[in-house]
Amino acid sequence: MWTKKEQKAVEFSFKAHKNQKRKGAKISYVSHPMIVGLILAKLQADEDLIIAGILHDVIEDTEFTKKEIMDNFGKEVAEMVDEVSESDRDLPYGERKERATAKLYTVSDRAILIKAADVLSNMTDLSNDLERRGEESFEIFHTGKNQKIRQLERVVKILSLRLTDEELIKKLKDTFKEIEKYAD
Repeated sequence: MWTKKEQKAVEFSFKAHKNQKRKGAKISYVSHPMIVGLILAKLQADEDLIIAGILHDVIEDTEFTKKEIMDNFGKEVAEMVDEVSESDRDLPYGERKERATAKLYTVSDRAILIKAADVLSNMTDLSNDLERRGEESFEIFHTGKNQKIRQLERVVKILSLRLTDEELIKKLKDTFKEIEKYAD
């Protein structure tokens, strides 16, 4: 059942992402962390894991800090959010993504679930956008179409090695196949 702490996380995420929009879309950015939390809830994750999913982009994309998350939601939630955050935002896109991909081998089992839900949400958005707009959808990324597809392929392979939930692995692979159709 939904808890007060989860409600507080939703409100915190809305506040943190209040003026942000999804890349290449006109919808509020906060839709993405809400979907990540929903995916985790459907996986029957516990309260802290769902909250960390709802807050997973706060450190990376807003002015809020790990300490603020810890003060509001506890050390475990703050640690998981920090684990899935990209810390080198000043690096070029390709290098930043390579580091984030390599990090997937070492994050905790709980953080890998957050990352899998994050990737599934992002790939589902991209797949839906590709159906609507075609290859033009790749223009929002700071890399070429085929590079982005290969980067997603590497991420899905690593997640498939790390995850134990067969349904989630299948969903990641199936969603990737929808995107891979656009490779040259």
